[in-house]
Amino acid sequence: MSIADAFTQFLANLEVDNAATISSRYEEITCSLNKKFRDTESKIANSLQVGSYGRRTAIKGISDLDMLYIIPTGEWDTYGSFKYPDTYNGGSWKITKPREEIQAMKEFDFQKNKNLRRLCKMARAWKNKHGVGMGGLLIDTLAHNFLKSTTEYEDKSYFYYDFMSRDFFAYLKDLPKQDYYAALGSGQRVNVKKSFQRRAKKAHELCLKAIDAEGKNNQNDKWRAVYGRLFPASEKLMIVEAAPDRAVRMTEEFADNVFAGIDIRNNIKIDCNVEQAGFRTASLREILKERRLLKPKKTLKFSVVNTDIVGPYGLFWKVLNRGQEAVKRDCIRGQIVADDGHKSRTETTTFRGDHVVECYAVVDTVVVATDRIHVPIDSNQEDDDG
Repeated sequence: MSIADAFTQFLANLEVDNAATISSRYEEITCSLNKKFRDTESKIANSLQVGSYGRRTAIKGISDLDMLYIIPTGEWDTYGSFKYPDTYNGGSWKITKPREEIQAMKEFDFQKNKNLRRLCKMARAWKNKHGVGMGGLLIDTLAHNFLKSTTEYEDKSYFYYDFMSRDFFAYLKDLPKQDYYAALGSGQRVNVKKSFQRRAKKAHELCLKAIDAEGKNNQNDKWRAVYGRLFPASEKLMIVEAAPDRAVRMTEEFADNVFAGIDIRNNIKIDCNVEQAGFRTASLREILKERRLLKPKKTLKFSVVNTDIVGPYGLFWKVLNRGQEAVKRDCIRGQIVADDGHKSRTETTTFRGDHVVECYAVVDTVVVATDRIHVPIDSNQEDDDG
């Protein structure tokens, strides 16, 4: 599969697959509001589709649908902008100017050979894959700013999306940290919930590795590390060398198959206390910073240490064993299981390998935040000082 074919299929995989249902919901809400304010049952008049769906930058799994309704003149003294309740800040009312943003997206996408909307969609796949808590308008604004800063992709298309990905993440990682950006078209303030530069730097490094793998069997796998499972898989036969004489159960589950959708818009962080009788308790993240490996016979207590999610949310855990020993023991695991209500999970260091623990924060069946931590276990059976 050529790089152009791979990105073409990737963008096709990102397309919203429930457009009919979304349109039906918009029409039902519009009809109800028109009955109340205008004594008409029109399903299309006086409403405006906004947000990522209105800007046509939404991707498969979109969880929230934004719509504005224009109430009669007599209900408001003045017009020109729309007000909306900010549920994340006590319900205060803020100003939004979606028409200007939609028009700016449309015009600039045309100027950039349809690359703006496609880049916005790919960036959403990246933030969902890596748990980057960024709002849709911020993503669209940064993609717009990047393409505005260069003429390189004004006449390019799918064949150059590997380079465009590389350059976009290079642009993001080098941006100075700031609290907000001016939205495309409207200039309204778009807040930055959490800095994204570190994760963009990692994405840039992954892009470089993927570009180096062009034409090789693992080319698509490298891009899946950037963008997730909606990027087409490599066309090759998977061979498990560690267990050639017997079948190995592939038990890993994936969030996009378990939950109704993935729309990362919040941040969550987990850590792990490493414990063993007779030794001091240590933070796993501190151990990882020192590039040390865990020893066997340790108790691992994973827990949520920070999140910006407002209100209740469900929590799910995934423990994935990796390496030859996990395959030999037929113990890959990887199932997604619900938290027991304490927002924590206890495991033990059983056998060597670079294992992974992930958590998923879920609101109304949609994943809104995720985090992961690596658990590298040494083969040496001797204990250290913890």
